[in-house]
Amino acid sequence: MQYIILIFILLASMLFYSSHIFSQVKDIVARPNDTTNKEAANAAISKALSRTEIQNLLRNLAKSPVPPINKEPGAMCYKVAAPADRIEYVCPIDGSKTLYTDVAAYTIDRDLRSVRCIIKGLNNPSITLDESEFCRKCHPKMEHPRLALVIKYSDDKKPLRIEGIYTQDAETIRELLSGSLIHQGNYDEQTPLKDYIKRLEDIFDVKAE
Repeated sequence: MQYIILIFILLASMLFYSSHIFSQVKDIVARPNDTTNKEAANAAISKALSRTEIQNLLRNLAKSPVPPINKEPGAMCYKVAAPADRIEYVCPIDGSKTLYTDVAAYTIDRDLRSVRCIIKGLNNPSITLDESEFCRKCHPKMEHPRLALVIKYSDDKKPLRIEGIYTQDAETIRELLSGSLIHQGNYDEQTPLKDYIKRLEDIFDVKAE
C-alpha cells in the first residue's frame, strides 16, 4: 500500500512539473512578436529613409486612434538646476572654443546635449545634426546660432536642411520612426504623438496626405 501511495505522489509531481514547463514554453512561443516588433523598429530606424516611407509613417499616425495616455506629470525627485549663464562651446570639427553668455548658452546647455544624444541614438544614415552655427570659427558672423538637422532621402538627391531644432523635435522624430503613438514629455506626462504631425511635416518637408 505504501508503494502505491509513493508511486501516486511521484506521478502527481511529474504531471505538475510537466504542466509548469509546458506553460512556460507556451508563454514564450506566444510572445515572439514583442522581439520581432522591436527588431523591425530598430531596422526601420537604422536604414536610409525615403520621402515615401516618411509619408506612410505620417499618414498612419494621422489615422491612428488616440492611445490611452497619462496626462499627469511624474513626481520630481530632484531639484531642477538653473540654466547655465555662460558656457564654452567646443566645435566637434576643429576643436575651437567659443564662449557664450546669452540665450545660446541655454540652448547649448539643454538642447544641444539632448539632441546630440537622441540623433546619435537613431543611428540613421539619413539624419545628421549640424551644430556648426555655434562655432565662431566656422560661422564668424553668426549672431543667433541654431541647431539644424540635415536629412538625406534615398529618393532625393538634394539634402534637406532644417534650422531651429529643439529637444522636443528630436524626441518626436525618434518616436515617429520607432512606431510610437505617444510623446513622452520631460516629466513623464504623455500626449498623443499625432498632436505633433504639423511640426513633423515641417521637419521632414513631407505632408501626411
